[in-house]
Amino acid sequence: MTFGSHIAEFADRPVVEVPLDGPLPTVTGPVSWSVSHPDFDDHSEDALSEAFAATFERFVAQAGPTVESLVIEGEHRKSSERRHVPCDHTQPPT
Repeated sequence: MTFGSHIAEFADRPVVEVPLDGPLPTVTGPVSWSVSHPDFDDHSEDALSEAFAATFERFVAQAGPTVESLVIEGEHRKSSERRHVPCDHTQPPT
């Protein structure tokens, strides 16, 4: 599925952005994790960049096998483009 703009909700869940570094935000309830990086690909042969791969691997290591909904974005959102979804997600993913 492709979207023409950044989304705030996917699969009836708020979209929570995975930070480029540091721990995942604490959440409760189901969320759609959004993984993005400013250097998404290496601009040749549609291959992912090593930087994006490292970000994604770090996310998988932190989130574990419990992820049910995932959004992959080709470019990291500028802070002025981020849409924050108000929610009471305060616990780590289980």
